Amino acid sequence: MNAENIEIGASSILEYATKENISISTIRRRIKSGELKYKLINGKYFIYSDKIEKIVKASGTLTSSVVEWKVHKELVAENQRLKKEIIKYKEEIIEIKMLLSLYEMPPQIPGTSEVKVCRVME
Repeated sequence: MNAENIEIGASSILEYATKENISISTIRRRIKSGELKYKLINGKYFIYSDKIEKIVKASGTLTSSVVEWKVHKELVAENQRLKKEIIKYKEEIIEIKMLLSLYEMPPQIPGTSEVKVCRVME
């Protein structure tokens, strides 16, 4: 395989961790134990996706349709991940707004149902 195929058929540790939903330390352990196929380029590890690796082995090279398929799959996965992240952030915003409204409420006097504002006269 040439360098272009390695870059197309492999993901960085962070990208692979995000796609596979596993920790970076787990990936590093799997690299060390030989469970994952990787390439070290300029001091950075690139992990081969099992699906792409099987296609590359079968064909000997990456064709444009395979590259398009891989890019499509990665974009779909990234889109799904971002949608989940947006939902999570929206929920956090709602929770923060609720907490903020609670902290901004004037204190209530026990035994009364209304809020009284006291002014100090000088």
